[in-house]
Formats: sequence, C-alpha cells, structure tokens
Amino acid sequence: MSGENFNSVEDRGPIIRIVKLFLTEPLSMIFIVLTLMLGWMAICTLLDRVINFALA
Repeated sequence: MSGENFNSVEDRGPIIRIVKLFLTEPLSMIFIVLTLMLGWMAICTLLDRVINFALA
C-alpha cells in the first residue's frame, strides 16, 4: 500500500520529487545551493566587467 502511495506522489509533479530529494538528502541540497550561488556570483562579475568595459 505504501509503495503505491509513493508512486502516486511522485507522479504528481517534479516539484514534489525535488522536495523529497531535499528532505532525504540534505547534502545534495547544500551542493545545489552552493552551485547556484557560485554561478550567480560569476554572472554578476561578468556583467560588472562588461559594463565597466563599455563605459570606459
């Protein structure tokens, strides 16, 4: 019975699957958050350099 319930929950959508991953594997969540933060910092740095180069 519980296995069938898990399948129905997973079929509902990817968001629930992601939430289940975060709840079951906190290390993977931390890794994903750090990757997103590093990517955002890199994009901001590139944009800053491009703007400074264009204004100079």
